[in-house]
Amino acid sequence: MASTLTRDIAALTSKTFDLCIIGGGVTGLFVAHDAASRGLSVALLERGDFAEGTSSASTKLIHGGTRYLENYEFGLVREALRERRILLHLAPHLTNPVPFMIPLYKGMPVPGHLIRAGMVFYDLLSFDKNWHVRDDKRFGWYQHLSAGKTLELEPALGAEGLKGSSVYFDGQVPNPMRLCLEVAKTAASSGAQLANYVRVQGLRLESGRVTGLEAVDRLTGKEITVQARLTVNCAGIWAVDIMNMLGVPAPVELKPSKGIHLITRPLSKSHAVVSVSPSGRRVMVIPWRGKSLVGTTDDFYGGDRDRIRTTVQDATTLIDEINAFLPSAKLTLDDVEACYAGARPLVFEPGKSASDLSRHYKIIDHGQAANRPGLLSVLGGKLTTSRSMAEVVVDRAQGLLGKSGKCMTETLPIGGGDIGVVEEYLARQREHATGLVDDQALLELVRSYGSAYSDVLEYVRQDKRLGARIKADRPFVLAQVHHAAERELATSVSDIALRRTDAGNLGDKDLAVGRAIADELQKVLKLSDADKQRQLDEYADAIRMDGLRDAQDERPRGAQATP
Repeated sequence: MASTLTRDIAALTSKTFDLCIIGGGVTGLFVAHDAASRGLSVALLERGDFAEGTSSASTKLIHGGTRYLENYEFGLVREALRERRILLHLAPHLTNPVPFMIPLYKGMPVPGHLIRAGMVFYDLLSFDKNWHVRDDKRFGWYQHLSAGKTLELEPALGAEGLKGSSVYFDGQVPNPMRLCLEVAKTAASSGAQLANYVRVQGLRLESGRVTGLEAVDRLTGKEITVQARLTVNCAGIWAVDIMNMLGVPAPVELKPSKGIHLITRPLSKSHAVVSVSPSGRRVMVIPWRGKSLVGTTDDFYGGDRDRIRTTVQDATTLIDEINAFLPSAKLTLDDVEACYAGARPLVFEPGKSASDLSRHYKIIDHGQAANRPGLLSVLGGKLTTSRSMAEVVVDRAQGLLGKSGKCMTETLPIGGGDIGVVEEYLARQREHATGLVDDQALLELVRSYGSAYSDVLEYVRQDKRLGARIKADRPFVLAQVHHAAERELATSVSDIALRRTDAGNLGDKDLAVGRAIADELQKVLKLSDADKQRQLDEYADAIRMDGLRDAQDERPRGAQATP
């Protein structure tokens, strides 16, 4: 399978495509992958970088969603649990099982017996989770643990009032942006034409039918026209903006819901710890790359959709929630090593809060909804069910196009996912990397690129300097900068630090990671000093917590300040 993305703007204007997809998040990319694998001609345009929006701001889980049991969305949970198994099989390098623990305390908002019953039902819905799976992707079954055993496994939990815990397993995708990118590369290997940094400016209408779109290449300023028999709107929180280009009222209202996540020192020993805080908010502390990923908020958002950031108020609220159920954490703003925020595109229903709105997807045929044939809009959904959602979308698209073809994506490996058991594959590859990269860097390469890790290693073979780490305490190497720019359509420091790798997502308060990437990227892309500095400034803004400096300035004299 080809492992290079090519941005060919001329090819986008050279023919009429079967499908033109708007949006390069996980939804649009899976639609492109499915459609291209069935033999449809596909174009995809993304206004920013691939997975830059909502797809980069998730809790990094591939899960059924125990919360959806409370809303009686059993069909959604079952679909997600099935897709969890499929994704762990198709992308073994990018996914892994994680044990979850729900501590049970006296006086909890949800009684312990209901939680235990829910966990039993969750297991029943995932009855096939270990069918035909590799040894390293097997999931344990639900267990109820005593208070003593719970504290033995997770000593940071409060002992007072602890009655025991419920333990179950779910899936994690440590870098969902790489999952998106590998789906993009897989789609490209099937013939899809994908381009990031192309903004849609309008839809082409001929006799009331959508026949394509007008767009602008943000890297060159060139305006282009893309013609398509069917356009698929996967623009996420911008989907209504695309609908409004039809010149008729949108048939739904989207209400973005903002979620933030914080990266801190490790707060749990080996489990992802999930609880309901005294205020009723569901909070999670998840092991991630030797640190803890803390999340999340779920509140309606009406701010600038092009600049969604964690604020001091957001972080303080979440910190208070964590400290309420994990007192030993004693978190403060100074413990926040990194943060990120995004907005979920939820279909609004009057009277419901953001957390109550369904995560099930909705597909709108504008030919039926507004007498504007040629446009489908895909709304809602979640990372875990993106593959199955894309299957339904492409089935619908084929019907409108008068074409037929069987979905292939349930069995096609994603990216370099043809590696089997990760540790066994890694053991076989060590001799090929001797003297090129250290063992932790090799593990990171395999877990990021799967069998295509050798493409990155080839840069080191040609220039041993590129085997050095971007930053000494992180397993990312300079060769990844070259690979990202030359083979994965990365054009900026943020593209590489926050999406092609996790180098910046681990925290970069002194911008050491950003500067190292900028220095190397300047050599690859021949950036001017001014462009290099602009990219560094944009990266610094992307990882900054809004209002943090003001909050530090207001602290009493002598209080500790964040670097």
